[in-house]
Amino acid sequence: MVVYFFCVMLMFFMSFMVVNYIVWWGLFLVMDLFFVFLCKLEGCSYSSVINYFIFQEFLGLVFLIVSGWGVIQGVVVMCKMGLLPFHYWLLTVIDGLSGWVLFWFLTGQKLPYMGILVVLASYIFVVLVFLGFVMVYLQFFVIKDYFMILVLSSTESFNWFFLGVLMNLFSGLVLFLFYFLSGLLLLPFWSGVSKVNYGWLTTLIYINIPLGVSFLVKMFVLGLAVNYLFLFLLFVMVLMYMSFMSIFSWFMLMSFEVVLEEVKVDGFIFMVFALIFLLLIY
Repeated sequence: MVVYFFCVMLMFFMSFMVVNYIVWWGLFLVMDLFFVFLCKLEGCSYSSVINYFIFQEFLGLVFLIVSGWGVIQGVVVMCKMGLLPFHYWLLTVIDGLSGWVLFWFLTGQKLPYMGILVVLASYIFVVLVFLGFVMVYLQFFVIKDYFMILVLSSTESFNWFFLGVLMNLFSGLVLFLFYFLSGLLLLPFWSGVSKVNYGWLTTLIYINIPLGVSFLVKMFVLGLAVNYLFLFLLFVMVLMYMSFMSIFSWFMLMSFEVVLEEVKVDGFIFMVFALIFLLLIY
């Protein structure tokens, strides 16, 4: 994992330091081969790997065809990353993934594309990101599967990383590292490695619970937004409220007795997140 993450960070810095379409397409191909190799080692579903590889290579070809059209190329890269509102193809891939391969697919696999998207950045992308927020928060109201909510929450969080990187590159990277390390702490609990059922706890942490992963990411991105996009601040806070209320609407569909039986609160996990929060403030 450490070697893969180091290689991905190296390709991330290369992606926005070298502005060359052929080099970028080569990065796309290397990341695709990395992911296929990881899936082969973990014994993931062949259908998911084939769907991912075909879709990514098709978008890579489209990226080369539309060379010179920055906005269209940026939309293609957003599709390759699975950013909102271009996230629906993820549903054809995630069913065959599990464990840390799924975690890598939702986090580290997207990082090199972020550097390319920063180079091609335009205000149109910001509008698309906010449109994606509205779509996914409305989608939360109709989803009744815990696994899908977790995946959509991770996808939504990456849109916040994109906004953070656009405003401040270093701060955006720090937020991503915080999210990545926090995900590693929770990985055994939502990948089936642990015998303890932490499904509900993990879901709440990834959806805006105070001191949770997504909550802190959004708070720090909003802190950056005050300096640059203060006109959108009220709109973003309304979107966050919609996200949190959508989870409560889902709770209403469940029996509270079942919820209380499934939730096993571990004080150590909350202490870890509280400590991380205090370190970030410091």
